[in-house]
Amino acid sequence: MKKEYYIPIIIGCLVLALALLNTFKNKTIPYILIEGEALGTYFQIHYQGDKNFSLEINEFFEAYNFSANTYIPDSEISIFNRLGEIELLEASYLPEMLDLAILYHTKTGGVIDPTMMPLINAWGFGFGNRTTMTQQKVDSLLTLVSIHNVEIMEGKLISKIPGTMLDFSAMGEGFAIDKLSELLISYGVENFKVEIGGEMGCKGLNPTGEIWKIGIESPYPSGPRLLHITLLDNQALSTSGNYRKYYIDENGNKRVHIIDPQSGFPVSHNLLSATIKAQTALEADVFATACMIWGPEKARFFIENNKAIEGFLVYEENSEMKTWTSSGL
Repeated sequence: MKKEYYIPIIIGCLVLALALLNTFKNKTIPYILIEGEALGTYFQIHYQGDKNFSLEINEFFEAYNFSANTYIPDSEISIFNRLGEIELLEASYLPEMLDLAILYHTKTGGVIDPTMMPLINAWGFGFGNRTTMTQQKVDSLLTLVSIHNVEIMEGKLISKIPGTMLDFSAMGEGFAIDKLSELLISYGVENFKVEIGGEMGCKGLNPTGEIWKIGIESPYPSGPRLLHITLLDNQALSTSGNYRKYYIDENGNKRVHIIDPQSGFPVSHNLLSATIKAQTALEADVFATACMIWGPEKARFFIENNKAIEGFLVYEENSEMKTWTSSGL
């Protein structure tokens, strides 16, 4: 064999040896599961690593709760909702969340709006008892619902219209998943799944060495539990639905918890659930909610014309469950 062939052969052997060593190393590093309750629901964080990040994860949830949890009376958002203004801490998440809400308010034609709380409360899906709703009552509350009613000036969050309130629940879980994913990546974690309340973001491989497989559940208690299985490779998945939280009002109308910020009324179409796969959990979260406000036809049009996302819709037609799946899901 000629000498000039020795070097590439040696380099090839070294590359193969390093690849095998890396594979062996990855297989020997265990997966850690951290789970608990946060943001009014459950969470699971499953990742490959030799360090337990429980402390860092809890610190994030504490910081998020202090900024944006409406169920904590002394959180920044709760104080703002009571007083109409608050001096924000430098570490507050509210400026970033408000900027993102404005961005997706524009992207969705106004159906994502964090100032919905007065309507949510009045319809009985927030704080206090629900009230009898009339068109006049709805019209009055709609004056409080506008993302342009709030602003941040010199570090202070201010309401321009007394009675305007903030609630980031339509994007909170997705926002938190992305932040926790960034946390894991900053520590060099390459394989993980972060799940909060059924929404999730995944990167790398699962414990069996495969891309993460996620099932989309049926909104019906009877029949098959899973309607579709998709792969998440550095992607996120979120499902929004109206089949669990609803009531029948005094006139026999079904009132679901998803409210259209433009009409002020709960939606009344036949879309039962919308699942969105996107590059970030925040985007999956807000677009799934937007689809549930739009209904099946507009939701399908939006998904088909947005190459950055995929979607799965479950709707009712002639008392039967139907599904629609985008081509890349």
